[in-house]
Amino acid sequence: MCNFFSAVLTKDEVFWGDSDSHEKIIQGENQKNQPLHADGSRGPNILRTELRPSVRTSCLEDFDSYDFLIDQDVMPFWYDEADADARTRTALKERFPNGKVDHVGTLAIPENSKIKGKWLTSVGGPLYVQADFQAPVLTSVGGYLYVRAGGKLNAPELKKVNGRKWVKP
Repeated sequence: MCNFFSAVLTKDEVFWGDSDSHEKIIQGENQKNQPLHADGSRGPNILRTELRPSVRTSCLEDFDSYDFLIDQDVMPFWYDEADADARTRTALKERFPNGKVDHVGTLAIPENSKIKGKWLTSVGGPLYVQADFQAPVLTSVGGYLYVRAGGKLNAPELKKVNGRKWVKP
């Protein structure tokens, strides 16, 4: 599953978009409006990476606390985990140059965390809340809203959820 923040790395470049969908980024819905060739004669040309909030994350702007993930099984020949992690984190900072996370495609708040999204106004896709999440200016969720048992969403300005709402007691 694609998470906030999703990126696609080539040997020399990093691509990201607003949707957090690797496939949309590959198709050209990225900051460079450039379609990518995922596979070549020697295997994958790209690396699908993700950064997502972790239990160490206290606010969405604390990018260094995010967990780094790879979202594919076969790696390109040029793959180096430390380099991929660093390049993905740099891209996240480019995506939010003012340091304020105001809009994301998909967001999952992990168990056993307390995270603040003080600038977050909208989630374009689904929002998964498994712990304490405070989003004082969040007004819309473009997908479904899932609040798991033990999860707590404090979003007093939330007016619109385009998908279903699941709240598990």
